[in-house]
Amino acid sequence: MSAAYRVRNGDSPSQIARRLGVQMDALIAANPHKPTTIVAGQRTWGSIGIGEQLNLPVGVGFTPGSIS
Repeated sequence: MSAAYRVRNGDSPSQIARRLGVQMDALIAANPHKPTTIVAGQRTWGSIGIGEQLNLPVGVGFTPGSIS
């Protein structure tokens, strides 16, 4: 079973990657179903929604409440 992260109000893809301590490319690779775009020379998602569930890269996990 893979770990997942639920998007919260105010999250951005780069904030999520930093919070989890992973590279944005790894986070994108764990979610191949999400369309990507290039912003300021960096690959990112076109959009994310509050409450959306994102797959975490292999080896990344957390317990509820451990990410603030």
